[in-house]
Amino acid sequence: MVTPSGTLTTLYSFPQPEDGVKPLAALTQGRDGSFRGVGNTTGIGVVEVYNLQ
Repeated sequence: MVTPSGTLTTLYSFPQPEDGVKPLAALTQGRDGSFRGVGNTTGIGVVEVYNLQ
């Protein structure tokens, strides 16, 4: 998240492969302000969908 003054805040760090560390696309922001994305966690076709509120 970036504030109007330009301060960057990390919302979440993806330290483990099972946390979706390999994104398949850019994050999208929903109307409610949440960020959503998808990641490949294993490299063998397993996809994880996540939502950051």
